[in-house]
Amino acid sequence: MKKKGFKIIAMMLAVVMTACVAAACGSAGTESGTTAQAGSSTGAAVSTAAQSSELEPVTLKFYFMNDKKSATDEVWNAISEKFQKELNAKFEINFIPAGDYVNKLMVMSVAGNDWDANYDGGWMAYNQMVTKGAYMDLNELFPKYAPKLYSELQSSGSLSAVTVNGNIKAVPWTLKGNEHPFIVWRTDLLKKAGIADIPKDSVKTIEDLDKLIDTLHKAMPELKMVIPNMNNIASNILPYFVRDEYFDLNFHGMTINMNDPNSTVVPIEQTPFFKESMQHIKRQFDSGLISKDAMVDKTEASQYWNKGMIPYTVTSHEWAYAKPAFTDTNAAIESSQLYPEKKYYNRSPTGNLMAISKNSKNPERTMMFFELINGNQELYDMVMYGIKDKTYVLNGEAADFPSGMTSATSNYMEWGGQWALWKPQFMRPTAQYSEGFWTREAEFASTANHIQSPIDGLSFDDTNIKTELAKRDQILAELGKPLVAGVERDVDKAVDEMNAKLKNAGSDKIAEELNKQVKAFLAARK
Repeated sequence: MKKKGFKIIAMMLAVVMTACVAAACGSAGTESGTTAQAGSSTGAAVSTAAQSSELEPVTLKFYFMNDKKSATDEVWNAISEKFQKELNAKFEINFIPAGDYVNKLMVMSVAGNDWDANYDGGWMAYNQMVTKGAYMDLNELFPKYAPKLYSELQSSGSLSAVTVNGNIKAVPWTLKGNEHPFIVWRTDLLKKAGIADIPKDSVKTIEDLDKLIDTLHKAMPELKMVIPNMNNIASNILPYFVRDEYFDLNFHGMTINMNDPNSTVVPIEQTPFFKESMQHIKRQFDSGLISKDAMVDKTEASQYWNKGMIPYTVTSHEWAYAKPAFTDTNAAIESSQLYPEKKYYNRSPTGNLMAISKNSKNPERTMMFFELINGNQELYDMVMYGIKDKTYVLNGEAADFPSGMTSATSNYMEWGGQWALWKPQFMRPTAQYSEGFWTREAEFASTANHIQSPIDGLSFDDTNIKTELAKRDQILAELGKPLVAGVERDVDKAVDEMNAKLKNAGSDKIAEELNKQVKAFLAARK
């Protein structure tokens, strides 16, 4: 850990302990974006400023995902100036395009590049970066430099998800949600096609979904209906996962049954519903619901959905109730939860997170930044929305784009990678998320059938199965794509052939190794 500045540790502990977290204090943002921090005193504030002024100046280097907005540097320079007394830090904010993000992080780490913190997630580079030792252990930093945030994350149980072999490896996001699948359809398109209203919450089963798609196809044959994902077999058969209460681990086609007390890892092709789901896809192809060019079509389903070229989608509670970015401003939707009584794991704290590089030159100051944004509405507003009346405007308590600006032309708002820094206690309503949206999201995740995964936070180590995983991925790509595109003539034969090849390539060895790790992980938590 960096030694510079340790002479003021005692003073900095006093600084961070005076910060008041809005969720606990019940503070409310004013029109200027500032917050009156209940529970603090004028004397404490003066003392904080005097003590923090002794901080040595540093430059914090952060990496986020997607493209850099035009006002980014101006915003973060303003943040640096505004919070000079609390942080005395300048910021170097870097962005990496989404398609290059994972590989770029890995290359930077191997090359020994130094940076302070970066956005990551369990669905991105996090597991690989942790396995390779790319992220700093935060056990000592957290309680010293972010004590309030540390206490909150301990109380919520979120820290266990980012603790590997006893070491805290990241700062997880603090939102609570669940991605139990929903079917969402375009009611405006139905109206244009002369289809009677389809009642909300009426599409609950695979059979209901089939009926919906058939109705839509007959009324709107010019639109696409089923868009296969050639890169992820599981995403094409999600309703079957929900029906049988399985959960996709997003790890080389591996899954677990949520009713299994041992959380046994099972290859997707060995699940009881796999062949049935492939037969279902074949029937969709034969009925003309899947385009014959599906295997070569590189357009993502989300793009078709946003442009109104497909009348329904399978999504989550969040996107069933948030306002989607449709091309048509008159677009309207309705939704239904699939198998609402079935179990589904809550979103992991590792879904979006911030990690500190093992080569960070300023880990202490970085943790102080994480502590401050967790307890200061004004800093949160500046980081998330930018400069009032330049990058955003306030309509009451809601943050909105300035006149003439949209999501597509924004100079700062909706920048990529911000999700790890979202704070429910400070999040303002936006055009996308209405007042109280995240409270309702947390309530949805708190229902009895929405549970936390017992292996949440387990990062699989692929050291002993690299060869087998490479072979598995190749076979799934070669033989799985024709199946999910529906072009296989004899589905049963094709599935049996793929299963045999996967077994010969070591699928059982992979499952055995992963289950060994699951067993050790669960034993360590007892």
